[in-house]
Amino acid sequence: MTIEDTALKLIQTGIAAAAPARVIADSVRVTPKIITINGYKIKKGDFDKVYLLGIGKASLPMAKALVELVSIDEGAIVTNEDVGEDNLGPVEVYSGSHPTPSSANVKAARRILELAEEADENTLVLFMISGGGSALYSLPAGELKLDDLIAVNESLLGSGASIDEINTVRKHLSSVKGGRTARAAFPASVVSLVLSDVVGDDLTTISSGPTVPDPTTFSDAARVLEKYGLSQSTPPAVRKHIQEGIGGNLKETPKGELPNVHNFILGNNMNALEAVKEEGERLGYNTLILSSEIEGEAREVGRVHAGIALKICNSGNPVPPPALVISGGELTVSGTAGSGHAGGPNREFVMGAVDKIRGLDDLLIAAVDTDGIDGRGKSGAFATGETAERLEKSPSAYLREHSTQEGFDKIGTSIDLGKTGTNVNDLRIIIVE
Repeated sequence: MTIEDTALKLIQTGIAAAAPARVIADSVRVTPKIITINGYKIKKGDFDKVYLLGIGKASLPMAKALVELVSIDEGAIVTNEDVGEDNLGPVEVYSGSHPTPSSANVKAARRILELAEEADENTLVLFMISGGGSALYSLPAGELKLDDLIAVNESLLGSGASIDEINTVRKHLSSVKGGRTARAAFPASVVSLVLSDVVGDDLTTISSGPTVPDPTTFSDAARVLEKYGLSQSTPPAVRKHIQEGIGGNLKETPKGELPNVHNFILGNNMNALEAVKEEGERLGYNTLILSSEIEGEAREVGRVHAGIALKICNSGNPVPPPALVISGGELTVSGTAGSGHAGGPNREFVMGAVDKIRGLDDLLIAAVDTDGIDGRGKSGAFATGETAERLEKSPSAYLREHSTQEGFDKIGTSIDLGKTGTNVNDLRIIIVE
């Protein structure tokens, strides 16, 4: 097996470990009288109806797994899959767009909120949340329009802002984010099943926390826009909305404890990293998980990982060859807005490592987004010591243009997994034979 084949096998193993069907099977148990989720027991007899709601890239496979276990009365989910007109029994399935919200997203969000509002004290609401929900579950607040949300979303995605900063703004322009969905569902009992795509598994940030209290404020949203120089370029309606919120004329997102709400993280980045580690050990590698919480500018983190690879080659530290070093988290790319290119963080991570590993034999660095879509392009890429010589332009040129996919495509080192049906952040590996 070549080093490239080994890398792909390891990546596929990690993604399979975070597959929604597997995560649901490991976390949910159902008997004739009891539903148990991560140890939390729900008596079926306490409820007349069960609603299944879901948002995010993994909502469809999560829903398919749950309807096999639990009898559902009504439901609605929104995913980025092209699902056509088919529903899942009583569960309405909506196909939305990501990362830019569309009218289809708004239609789906309105229906999900409608069902939440219909739920009463005799209703159990199972709410599935996965990565991508912030864009897919979009319903403008107040007098805001979809175009306002799109403009702010595009600006923030290209600004270098972290996901929690982006979601701070999103939550204060939305009718459903930041605990608002759970507030709408009261007095129903809401149990959220969460597949985390956020570093540190912060429930307030995952899909902008529709079922958890929100510690951020309208003032925080204004500070994020100011920090990244976006205050004056955002649509006037957005500026007005945020200022009215700061002035107390709009209701804040829910603070403190939300009654009748329980949130459970069923899967996260560590599921994938630990599976890669286990498979690597089976293949005979000395393994090390650096962290599942690595953040930063993608190209710079790539250079750091290349430095670790060099140290392994030169001294056998921090782990001797044959070595497998694994990391996860979520990286960012600054300056892609309007560039015309797909500057995916995993591809930029790999391109950032290319010069530093130039000429080294039996070494590979790879990175993918576990949802199968890195930024707006393919899943990710890999590089070896030969990559620098094979590229048509210098790594710095591709990084400057944010055209890394073009560079990797031309030499056949892009990784294209297609939509994987899961989403638990980035997966990165270093192999030193």
